[in-house]
Amino acid sequence: MLVELDKGTSPRSAVAEVLKQQQRFDQGPTRAAPSMQVRHAKLFMDGVIAAPAFTGAMLAPYLVNTGTEDQPNWQPGSSDGPPSYFSAPALRATLAELARAGIDPHIHADGDRAVRESLDAVAALRATEEGKRARPAIAHAEIVDPGDYARFAQLGVVPVLSFQWAKPAPDTVGALAPYLGPARYATVQPQALLLEAGARLAYGSDWPVDPLDAWFALKVAVTRTAAPGAGKEYAERLTAQPGMPRAAVLRATTIDAAWTLRQEASTGSLEVGKLADLIVLDRNYFTIPEEDIANIQVLQTVVGGKVVYEAEGQPFRP
Repeated sequence: MLVELDKGTSPRSAVAEVLKQQQRFDQGPTRAAPSMQVRHAKLFMDGVIAAPAFTGAMLAPYLVNTGTEDQPNWQPGSSDGPPSYFSAPALRATLAELARAGIDPHIHADGDRAVRESLDAVAALRATEEGKRARPAIAHAEIVDPGDYARFAQLGVVPVLSFQWAKPAPDTVGALAPYLGPARYATVQPQALLLEAGARLAYGSDWPVDPLDAWFALKVAVTRTAAPGAGKEYAERLTAQPGMPRAAVLRATTIDAAWTLRQEASTGSLEVGKLADLIVLDRNYFTIPEEDIANIQVLQTVVGGKVVYEAEGQPFRP
């Protein structure tokens, strides 16, 4: 459910609307048959950091070219993005109301200022009894100030990251690099850096904004490379940052994503007593070449113990 305060609502009335929608659409505890649960609220702190929008809330200004196209001279401009969509008091009040209602916040924060302000609000939330039980998430976090890396783990905030973005592409090489400058650009898409700082990561597809291609996204998380046919200008890795270990990428798409959704008792891993939600693959994710991860095919899908898909011409029999 989306929480917005720009339509004259207060934190309390906005959360009351979320609870109204929960009462209407929530189908109860997770069970073997597919069902809907309404346990999270989406909040937007900013837009996107890439050109030409520049709607990500940044700690330092975007750069502008004060020279020419042939002889560029990139210098700090006058804009560090818009004011955050939630003021600090409004965000803290909204998170407190959500915690009292038992709803976990899922905060869109793309720029490093939006991320910091979100973490600051969660720090205040953790001082309350209801806030200690919350499982807050920050979505995207495309750029995070290095001083805030460790705060994700310290505050128990899950970065929900769209792994497929961590590659050379028009929206990174062309729409970010010159406007951030070398030092900041080196930290974009800090997936492994947050992991190394102790954060519990979850993968977020950002579908339907992006195509739903999970295996390509997992490949990018490991390699930080684009597809082979992306073009010579996108043939290198995105920055000098390391990729994520394969096991960590898999955890982010399974058990840690389930934990973020409060479903770790029923799904996210293959264990006795959990739902039999699983897929059978045509190759070994852990041993194939890194680039081949994008080519993995699913032979069979099982949901709640029932086979719901089998690849045509490749029936799998255990």
